[in-house]
Amino acid sequence: MRQLPAFLLVVAIAYVLALALSEAPAFGRVDAPARNEVMRFYLDEECEQSGIPNTVTAIIFDYRGYDTMGEATVLFTAVGAAAAVLAGHSGTLVARPMAASDDVILRMVSRMVIPFVQIFGIYVIVYGHVSPGGGFAGGTILGGSMALYLFVFGPKRTVKKLPLAWGEIADGAAAFWYVLVGLGGILLGANFLANAAAGVPLGVRGQLFSGGTIWLIGLGVGVKVAATIINLLVHLAGET
Repeated sequence: MRQLPAFLLVVAIAYVLALALSEAPAFGRVDAPARNEVMRFYLDEECEQSGIPNTVTAIIFDYRGYDTMGEATVLFTAVGAAAAVLAGHSGTLVARPMAASDDVILRMVSRMVIPFVQIFGIYVIVYGHVSPGGGFAGGTILGGSMALYLFVFGPKRTVKKLPLAWGEIADGAAAFWYVLVGLGGILLGANFLANAAAGVPLGVRGQLFSGGTIWLIGLGVGVKVAATIINLLVHLAGET
């Protein structure tokens, strides 16, 4: 009987989702929301206005820059909340404290794999505006590599290699960097986070230094996502 409320809740949610799905437009309809004038504008005008071939990155870091800054603030708040909740907490939130792995093969393979994962994550961050990727994807890859190091070698060694204070400084500095780039638009006589409208040079399309402020924001977001992941995991592991 204790599971009956949970079962009824699952059934209710499934009913609401099925009802919403039944109202969705059929696949391939020309009047579907995904085919409206906004989509056509992005596909037709984005590359000329932002100067980069990656439409998704342009939308996230240029057209919807305010929204993305809010997401970065949420990440900063999450780390701050975790640090506040776990402040002074003795031990970890798990039954057994996290310890380093004794598996020799796992440790050896991790030493070989982690550097390549980190290089790939940095590449995805740096070239996210001219190829598939971006700050969020690259930051997740980079943070995942550090999470792998944490799980294999333990939190004590992780904090020794990458002190928690460094991660917290990187987290806050990345958020400040986003705001600083946005203020550049005001200093140039335009709006906050303005890019081409503020007269920022867009560079040569397809080159590394192109897209104006998009590339700069992508770097900050990549650092922030990576720092958020490792900071949260270290806090949860109890090494605070």
